[in-house]
Amino acid sequence: MISMQGVNVRIGHDLLDSSDLDLDTFFAGVRRTKKIIKLDFKDPVSLQELGRVVRTRNPWIKNKAVIVNADVLKGPGGKEAKFIPKEFFRLVRKNFPFAAISLGWTTSLSEKPLGYTSRDLSRMMELVRYFKRAEEKFFIAVRASFFRQSRQALRSLLFSRSVFLSFWESQIQLKSSEKKFIYESDLSDKSWYAF
Repeated sequence: MISMQGVNVRIGHDLLDSSDLDLDTFFAGVRRTKKIIKLDFKDPVSLQELGRVVRTRNPWIKNKAVIVNADVLKGPGGKEAKFIPKEFFRLVRKNFPFAAISLGWTTSLSEKPLGYTSRDLSRMMELVRYFKRAEEKFFIAVRASFFRQSRQALRSLLFSRSVFLSFWESQIQLKSSEKKFIYESDLSDKSWYAF
């Protein structure tokens, strides 16, 4: 996850934990990997700043498989998104024109099982249809613990062969039975897992 902390870009797996990972160390590690790099931005300023750093000091990243993600809509139990969708697309296409785009909802955990509503999904579908370029790969970031309640409705987002689901969840919060349910679902061939 990437966010601004004062005048510094903060990088960490979970921003609730303290992280002293600086940009140079991050890019040195990323440069050596053959894995997909998912950059999960938490605010527009950090996207702009990291984009500037990529353009000026790390242009080699354009040869890597990169997914740029942000929460652009308010979802179940979530707060208002810090990104305005149109601005997110502008910033990504300016700073990371080579990257696949991933859109998500702000969410929170609850005692009762939550899922995405038909309104959540129709708003997301509108964004994808409006902003998606022809064969551009597009990911919809789905909270894994919401999948069971939302599976049928999520099918509607997979209208194109280049639209995929990207599941995410903290390893601590995700039950093994939910992970198995996702892996064995009939949507697994249109899914990417980040847990």
